[in-house]
Amino acid sequence: MDTSRFLLLAACVSAVLQWPAPGALGRPCPRLYLPVCARTPLGLRTFSNVCMLRSFGENSGHDFPIVKYGVC
Repeated sequence: MDTSRFLLLAACVSAVLQWPAPGALGRPCPRLYLPVCARTPLGLRTFSNVCMLRSFGENSGHDFPIVKYGVC
């Protein structure tokens, strides 16, 4: 196993901005640029601020997708 890859994934953080607050549907999500360690089979991941983050296929040389936009 590639140790550097393992360390990159272990260091991956899924913290997101807590705006909009849960239940604030219809408000735009903040612009996000965060590493994501895993995605669902559909390519989506849900965070605690009830926004879904969508990968646009850019990986900037890393082994995990970089998420650019939040979609509520």
